[in-house]
Amino acid sequence: MARTSSTIHGYTAVPQNVGGGGLGSAEGPFHVGSEAWNDYQDVVGYREGFGVRFIGKAGSKVFFHFAVPTQPWYQPGTGSGTRTQLDQVFAMYRTTGTTRITAVHVWDGARAEFKLISSITQGQGVFDGSNDQTQPANHPKLLEGANLWRVQREDIHYAVSISLLVDFGSQDASQIRFSMAGADFVTP
Repeated sequence: MARTSSTIHGYTAVPQNVGGGGLGSAEGPFHVGSEAWNDYQDVVGYREGFGVRFIGKAGSKVFFHFAVPTQPWYQPGTGSGTRTQLDQVFAMYRTTGTTRITAVHVWDGARAEFKLISSITQGQGVFDGSNDQTQPANHPKLLEGANLWRVQREDIHYAVSISLLVDFGSQDASQIRFSMAGADFVTP
């Protein structure tokens, strides 16, 4: 069985809802504070070399989407026609305040949602692989239920995407910063 990984940088995270009445509107889910940001960074996120940061309004919930570069449908050169299967997905992130990840959805194009085997046991804290991350103490710092979620193995037909539901909680200006997302594949 061959095993491969595919990752995408955190600054590619795309929020599903960016505004109530339009881009940059006061009704949107993101906090417009006194930070010295450029226009619309309160909506599209503050992008830095190591990721993207979003500051949420109290009570806001937003899905963030990652398009994962997906492995070939068939194992190259075998002629067997064996489809690649998805094994697990992961995200490196850091939260502040009352922000937490409350749901993980994994899709194969528009075909079907994968069934998660792992539940979310810890969706809040530092799980970005940095030196600040204390649990687990070994590299690559993926912890099942916190930033790694196993799926029921199924054949890939199209392309994998990961959707993380972020609840900014009760504290205004709580944050999430994504540094990476990805998936592990197997070919039987």
